[in-house]
Amino acid sequence: MIINYSGSLFAMPESSDALVQQQTLRLTATVIVGKNCDALNALDRIRSALGGLQLPDCDRLLWLEKEINTGESGGFCRYILEMADQLAVYR
Repeated sequence: MIINYSGSLFAMPESSDALVQQQTLRLTATVIVGKNCDALNALDRIRSALGGLQLPDCDRLLWLEKEINTGESGGFCRYILEMADQLAVYR
């Protein structure tokens, strides 16, 4: 499994005593399993391990957004699990 930072989305800033802006972090996990392995069980374990994690400085728990089967090649199945988390940026 390879975890990658995919970028961020920013909400419109809110004005108060300080400038506050919500940032949504996008993460992806690339999962590669052998064709003869039980891919669904592997994905279930990875979803359970990553979904609900508390990332440093984030306001929410990591949530799962989407899962993509990117195909099979060389005896391996590849999946991408898209996830997100949110934090407030103060300026």
